[in-house]
Amino acid sequence: SKRASASSNDNNDSSDSSSSPSSPRQRSDTESSPSPSSDVSSSASRSPDSNYGSLRNQTRFNNYGRRVYFALQKGARYELVEKQIETVFTAFGAVKCARIYNRPRKGIDGFIEFLCANSASASLNRTVVMGQCHIVTLKDWSELTEVPEPKQILLESRYLPHVYEKEMVLRSFFNKFGCVQGVVFLGYKGGDLQRFVIIFRDSEPALDLIGSSVKILSSTVFIKEVTDKTVHE
Repeated sequence: SKRASASSNDNNDSSDSSSSPSSPRQRSDTESSPSPSSDVSSSASRSPDSNYGSLRNQTRFNNYGRRVYFALQKGARYELVEKQIETVFTAFGAVKCARIYNRPRKGIDGFIEFLCANSASASLNRTVVMGQCHIVTLKDWSELTEVPEPKQILLESRYLPHVYEKEMVLRSFFNKFGCVQGVVFLGYKGGDLQRFVIIFRDSEPALDLIGSSVKILSSTVFIKEVTDKTVHE
């Protein structure tokens, strides 16, 4: 009976080893379509503290830089139509799909996925008009790195006016430094610290403003660079 038990354990061991993650060479051979079993096994080995970084890396792995995200700047969300977005963005290249989120995610309203990464890159940091709606394109916050986004700045203040037109107030103010493509509300930090990302058409205004503080409607606003660390701290 002991021999039978040992044989059973050996069979179980061999069964477990056959379901282990594939070797690095095997992973590269199937990189374009990772299997569900490899996703499950890799996620099971992650520590809770690494969840965010793992999700960010998985997003990059799946999309290969073919997605560009957008934030509504003018018009109503219910006027956005996925098919219309797909049609308009074919000006930059072949589009696979467009998706509108049910609700904004840190100011981002959806994404466009292209068939080619070069098309996505060409459509970044642009204002696109579709009927009554104006949208600005940008990277998803999960795709940021330690390298600052060259045309963007991050604002933080507890004293900006809590009004519906606050994005318009910020656009008007920062247009004095350079053409503003977009204003994206990230939300609140610590309950009352308002955070915005301003997207300029050119990089010079952003470079000049980073590290400074400005007065907006008698409120002191601190300006930071837009990186993985500053957005997610």
